[in-house]
Amino acid sequence: MDVIARYESHIENVGKLDRPSLELEHDCIRLSKELANKSRNLRQMNGEDLEELNIDELQRLEKEIEGCLNRVNQTKGAELMEASNQLRQDIGMLSNGSVTFESDISTAEEGWLSESATNASSCLSTDSSLDDHSGTDTLSLKLG
Repeated sequence: MDVIARYESHIENVGKLDRPSLELEHDCIRLSKELANKSRNLRQMNGEDLEELNIDELQRLEKEIEGCLNRVNQTKGAELMEASNQLRQDIGMLSNGSVTFESDISTAEEGWLSESATNASSCLSTDSSLDDHSGTDTLSLKLG
């Protein structure tokens, strides 16, 4: 008998699953209207479909756009302040170690300058002979 009862309850539930509930239909209708409204609002914020708006709706749209602009400006200002603070921290860290940092840079620059001069002189001596037929001298530097 238990099997028959479960079978009958299963058959009843299958029939209910085939047709959507009234609540789901209402949700679907409400969400469709909300989507259409939001899409229209977005088009209007982009400057489209403004002809059908009256003065009050245009003023509401203007206030909404101003609010969005204020939020964007606040977010951008906060990001700029954060970047500025980070740069100040970086400058402070660099100024604390500036003596060793500057000496490292000058040592590296001296090495690069002498190496570049050597490469430039060797390139000049070899490349100018290749371009004698064109009437112009080409200067090329090898890096590395």
